[in-house]
Amino acid sequence: MGTLPITDSTTITILIICMLLSLFAAFMIYLRFRKIRQTRKEKRTEVGQDSTPIRSEEG
Repeated sequence: MGTLPITDSTTITILIICMLLSLFAAFMIYLRFRKIRQTRKEKRTEVGQDSTPIRSEEG
């Protein structure tokens, strides 16, 4: 009636694209959290060595 002729290849490609996008987003979020944790750990342990305040990313 009003259904689009969707073949198996198109659905598979759409699923693969969605999975890649979700993996990329999760990886970016993981890297951002890891960077924040590393900066906090460095501020706690190493104080005095190249202590430049990073407020452009947090703000």
